[in-house]
Amino acid sequence: MSLIEMSALIGAVTVIAGAVWWCVRKIRRGWRIYGDWRLRVNKAFAELDKLVEQFQPNGGTSIRDAIDRIDFSVQRNTARFIAMLNHENRAVFECDAEGQCTFANKALSDLFGMADDELMGNGWLVGIDPADRERIWQVWLSCVKSHIPYEAVYSVRNQRTNVKQLVRAYSMAMKNLKGNIIGFHGVVEPITQEA
Repeated sequence: MSLIEMSALIGAVTVIAGAVWWCVRKIRRGWRIYGDWRLRVNKAFAELDKLVEQFQPNGGTSIRDAIDRIDFSVQRNTARFIAMLNHENRAVFECDAEGQCTFANKALSDLFGMADDELMGNGWLVGIDPADRERIWQVWLSCVKSHIPYEAVYSVRNQRTNVKQLVRAYSMAMKNLKGNIIGFHGVVEPITQEA
């Protein structure tokens, strides 16, 4: 073998060795990066598992238990509030921000001679004497749109007994903590009885 061939062979081996060394370094670096990434992913999954565990009931200290306690408290307070309103002698109602009836107590149902679900939405208009119905509807809509207190005197015709009753209705807007109107709360009081 000549000196030139020997030099060429050494040069080729050196280039190949350099390329192999370069590849090995890249592979080792990549493996380290992959290992670091795997550690980060495993750590993220462990944190996610801890978070998911917090939403599992565990006897009182998890987030889920706290949410359940709050939910139970809201349900109990709502039931207590509705029970108190149903024992109220005054006819009480509640409407949403658009003026649609969402709650009517037993006294209002008795006054109108309608089931509480019949009074929902605009169903309460059926109980108003036909002579007053259109006027009261326009006054109600005007007050709802302009967010002013509602007060009106009109006749209610009981749908069960067909007895006519003169009433005075009051309503005011309910606001949330930010001052936005979330609905209306009102009372309907009988004035005198007419046959």
